[in-house]
Parts: sequence; structure tokens; C-alpha cells
Amino acid sequence: TAANPNTQYAPYVFARLLGIDPARLFVLKLFQWVGFGVAFCNLLLLWFVQKSKLDSDGLISITLLFCTLPFLIETAWHHYFIFLPFIQFVFFKSAEKSAKLYAALSAILSSVFIYNFFSSWENYAQWGFSFFSALAILICVYQTVFNNWRSQRRAYAQL
Repeated sequence: TAANPNTQYAPYVFARLLGIDPARLFVLKLFQWVGFGVAFCNLLLLWFVQKSKLDSDGLISITLLFCTLPFLIETAWHHYFIFLPFIQFVFFKSAEKSAKLYAALSAILSSVFIYNFFSSWENYAQWGFSFFSALAILICVYQTVFNNWRSQRRAYAQL
């Protein structure tokens, strides 16, 4: 799977972008541990969101779970990202202005317009556009959670 340009698994995407042979076990394991760290932080954030009852906690929770997939699953083919258009639309409609920028960036990265710039699907896939589209949504989630948490703290401080 490491040599397949179609996989959007975070360690393989970074190895391709940096020109590192994925057969180099140390480098691949380092990227995998970073990916596991991101996944663990996402699960902690999911727990925090559920415990603190932040606004739109259902959307945030499911988005965190979906966007964690490319950090955990080695195959991470493009069809694993079927959730992106729905999540992009919802965040673009409901998020704050700065988070909308990340939702728009995610939509652009995963759009057919970007795909058509490349001569083949392999050329499109090797750059990790689907992964980076999910990463932009993940940043949108982080920003939304932080802003909701900050608003909640302000509301409690005023009581």
C-alpha cells in the first residue's frame, strides 16, 4: 500500500511529498507515531466535546471521527472521504467566518476543478488532496471547538 499513490494515509502522503522512500522503516514509523498522536488527541477532544456539551457537539463528534481515519487506516482510499461534501457544506453554512475559510479550502482541494488540472488520477492522488481536504476540515473543527469553549467560559464568568 505504501507505494500506491491512491492511499491518503497521512504517513504515506508525507513520505511522498518529502520524497522519502516509504520502505525506510524508521521514517515511516515516525510518521505513523505522529499520526497516532493526532488520532489520540482527536479522541481526547471528542471526549471533551461530549463532556462539555458544546454547541453542535454531534456534528463535531462525527467529523472528528471521520477526519481521524487517514491517520489510522493504511489504505485510506479516496472513497473513505465520502463525508467531505456534507461536512464542508454544513461548516460553510453554520461556522464562524474564519472557520468558513477552512471549509471553503477543503471544498476547493477536493473539487473536480482541481482534479481536472492533473493529467491522471495518479498525479492528483499522489499529492494527497483528499487528505489535505480532510485536514482543513479538522482545523475547522479545532477552531470551532476552541471558539465554542471560549464562549462557554465567558458565559460562565458572567454568572
